[in-house]
Amino acid sequence: MKYTAITIGPTLKTLQLARKTRELWGASYLLSYICKELIQQIRIKDNKCSFIVPYVPKDEITDFYKPQIGAGLFPDRIIFEDNLPEGSLEEIKTELLTTLAERITNKIKEDEDKVAKYLNQYFRIEHITKEYNDILPVISIQNYLDTAELQCKLVENDSQNYISTFLNKITNSFLTEEAFSREVIKDGDIRGKCFPSIPELASAQFRTINSDVWEIAQKDLYEKLNQKKEETRENLFYDIFKGHDNTKNDFRTYHKYVAIVQADGDSVGELIRSFENGEVEKSKIEIADLSKNLFEFAKQSVEKISKYGGECIYAGGDDLLFMAPVVGSQKENNNYQNIFDLINTLSTDFQQRLPEQNIIKEGTSINVKPTLSFGVSISYYKFPLQEALSEATSQLFEKAKKTEGKNAVALRVLKHSGQYFDTIFKKNTEAYNIFCYLMSIYTQQNDDNNFLMSVIKKIYDNTDRIIAIYENENKDSEKFRQRLQFTFNSEFNNDIHTIYEDLTTGIINLTVSAFKIQTPANAMKMVYAALRFIKFLIRKDTDE
Repeated sequence: MKYTAITIGPTLKTLQLARKTRELWGASYLLSYICKELIQQIRIKDNKCSFIVPYVPKDEITDFYKPQIGAGLFPDRIIFEDNLPEGSLEEIKTELLTTLAERITNKIKEDEDKVAKYLNQYFRIEHITKEYNDILPVISIQNYLDTAELQCKLVENDSQNYISTFLNKITNSFLTEEAFSREVIKDGDIRGKCFPSIPELASAQFRTINSDVWEIAQKDLYEKLNQKKEETRENLFYDIFKGHDNTKNDFRTYHKYVAIVQADGDSVGELIRSFENGEVEKSKIEIADLSKNLFEFAKQSVEKISKYGGECIYAGGDDLLFMAPVVGSQKENNNYQNIFDLINTLSTDFQQRLPEQNIIKEGTSINVKPTLSFGVSISYYKFPLQEALSEATSQLFEKAKKTEGKNAVALRVLKHSGQYFDTIFKKNTEAYNIFCYLMSIYTQQNDDNNFLMSVIKKIYDNTDRIIAIYENENKDSEKFRQRLQFTFNSEFNNDIHTIYEDLTTGIINLTVSAFKIQTPANAMKMVYAALRFIKFLIRKDTDE
């Protein structure tokens, strides 16, 4: 059987063109759009074409890619059983880029011939065709694509970057029309919405709390779209909240911070490799089921991220990239969900779609349980977008994915002051569950006594002492717990201790649990970061 694999790029170079949220979304969606158009044109030339990656139904596909979902769902690679006539792929690529040049030209009002020439030089749409009879080449054929991607295309004159120009004008383009069916009307009259700015995303919860004031601020943001610099408009957006007496108590520090989250599946590649080495027809069924489940998970994720108050930039199977408020606009048990609630929801959905499976690896039967790891970068609304994005990627691949067993969340919160705290949580641990519990109970309490900040300071100042207690008790968890309880009792007066008894008990349990799974230094870092994050959730707005 003849198989063809296609790679679409350059991915990183295109994403790095973005300086604003709409541009980042547009860069990702543009690449997904190209993939979708390739699939549709291949199916037109061969209506019985069987796609291995990504998931494409075997019947009519006109409606299978649901428009107006708001995010690109297609990856940068395609693998299919190739029965196309010789030269068909080159024809498809030429027609696709010609049409794309026409549509981009209509938006940016440049010379169409120059735009077409630039696109042909800029985009790398490479393919390789190989014969395979004994295996389904999901992994094997992609190794050849890795080599093909190393062959960089040169743009003769990059002084006029038409892709960058288009991304800057992405609002009300053919891409936003397809993705959202939303447009921004002149003079600030907003019909639906385009991809939101960082302040809009960061303050999504506030829209639920006080929709009248939030919508006044949003309208002002768009009325000044062409009148003022973006930074000035964003400052004025927040000034409107401060100008209303009835909103001051509801406005929190985190309303000025946005989370960029990148997620990637764990053990999915191992699962695919096991399928590839099986009997071909059986492998086709297994890969098809896996691809469909990943596609459905991606669609479901986009919807849940949107309901939370975030916006998905890309959702390709087990890969997610999205921006979201620290605290969302949805409530659960009378408490607004925060970014960790969303992470937990997505993790549960992923594991329900991809349950534990038994595979044969090197002749041995083992159980593989796919999970989802996350890199989370939380930063001030003025922080450079590319740096925040790079930090999320680093947190995912340099920390979460390198944690033993994976299934982790690596978090970094960079404050406006330049201070930061970070840590790694293993999701399937007692320590992580306690952290989530503490968030749920303490964010509902009144901390007029600033008790939590006192605890954080005491823990920070006594880090060496706490580690010494652990070592002196020969790492006995129960004795360690008792000594911590005694320490808390002696450090805080009885009245305060009684008021916050649930919190102090939870902090002690968190500390003991952290020491069970981390080195003492990393355990203290986790406890400190966990409490700093909870304090971040209840802090009222300040110009820190």
